[in-house]
Amino acid sequence: MLYMIKFLYSFVLPPGLFIVVLLLLCFRIWKRDRKSAIALLSTTLILYLLSTGLVGDALIRSLESRYSPPDRLQGDVIVVLG
Repeated sequence: MLYMIKFLYSFVLPPGLFIVVLLLLCFRIWKRDRKSAIALLSTTLILYLLSTGLVGDALIRSLESRYSPPDRLQGDVIVVLG
């Protein structure tokens, strides 16, 4: 049951909410203007793919691999961002 609730919440909270709204808008304009609907559908799919952990982690990994962490930490203060 917990997995079902988490799955449903992913479509109610952003970015899932925006993806659902864009899909509904795409289906609404499909009969009037197919080119615009296809463009909106492709934009929605790109937004969905960028929202998934698999693609997001791959993009972040490519940025994080450029820099190595320091061997020895220096400093008097620790800043925790949350």
